[in-house]
Amino acid sequence: MNISKPVVLTALLYLPFSGSVNGAVIIDANISWAGAARNQARNFASGVIFSTTDTTASDLSIRGGLPAVNADALEGVISWTDGAFSGTVHVALGISATGTPDAGVTFVANPIRRGGRGAFGLESNNGGNRGLLEPDEGSVTIDGITITQVSGDDFTFDGITGIYLGNGGVGTADEAGTVNGVAATNFVSGGNTDASGFNAVTGLPSSAEIDATAGEFSINGVQLQITGIPEPSSAVLLGLGALGLLGRRRR
Repeated sequence: MNISKPVVLTALLYLPFSGSVNGAVIIDANISWAGAARNQARNFASGVIFSTTDTTASDLSIRGGLPAVNADALEGVISWTDGAFSGTVHVALGISATGTPDAGVTFVANPIRRGGRGAFGLESNNGGNRGLLEPDEGSVTIDGITITQVSGDDFTFDGITGIYLGNGGVGTADEAGTVNGVAATNFVSGGNTDASGFNAVTGLPSSAEIDATAGEFSINGVQLQITGIPEPSSAVLLGLGALGLLGRRRR
């Protein structure tokens, strides 16, 4: 009888943790659009923050998911689910003008240009299409990403997994660019944020620098990855209680 007790104790110790392994969760964070409810031609200083907490007509709101049409879903939070784990979060993105413009080209005082239909780009003094990223204008960097728990399970922010790009509905489909130095090949017509404008980013970086090498295009959104961390379950507490009870019986 004394030999069997350690076996039972081992089973009780590990059983509560079975099923606690979980995978990664993808969050699509996209610039919100609601037609006339958003100012489609507003400029912001480099380093401006777009966030899900901006649920009013501040022109700085983020929505979650990939909608079939350009309609707002200003729920204020983005929901995520990973098996038995789930929660809601706020997402914030820092948008900066970076890189070195060509000779004679400079950033304007507020170079981050919020375009139409959920998109943004750069504005410079070159007289080009404002709100679109062009080869001579420098680059845009998305960094300072903050994902804040609102409810549900804990999580870790792993990094960026992709960027959504579009041509802004201007010109021919000759867009070309790079994301962290890797060629971007997918662009969607207009400012829609959908799968056809998705460009994967490898290595789960915490920031993404987007450059134009040909044509002109907008930046429509970013795809992020988190991994859920479950709270200690009642099963774990039950297992610890059982261990204590069996320990007393052995005495």
